[in-house]
Amino acid sequence: NSHSTDSKSSARSARSRSTSRVLMVGADRNSRRLATVASVDLSGFEKLASHPDQLLQWHHRYLTMVQHFVSTHKGMVDKVVGDRVLCLWNVPRRCALAEVCAVRAGL
Repeated sequence: NSHSTDSKSSARSARSRSTSRVLMVGADRNSRRLATVASVDLSGFEKLASHPDQLLQWHHRYLTMVQHFVSTHKGMVDKVVGDRVLCLWNVPRRCALAEVCAVRAGL
């Protein structure tokens, strides 16, 4: 199945960096919570851009896959810029093991 092969190679070529930050959350902005932030992008995206006929379809599959793994592991996609995806755990929804969930989403 070429779709599952593409998804597996996409997952392997995605890089992620994860850090923890204290963010202000809540309507009163006086509540603080430790958030885990992961920035994911594709290795070799520039080469893909040289094939514009396939780029949009491939990019859609990549974003769908990232969204699936992040939400499955109790996170949320916050921003998408090109091939870069910024993902959050423990904000706005609480997640007791945010760092663990972020790592699992990346695997």
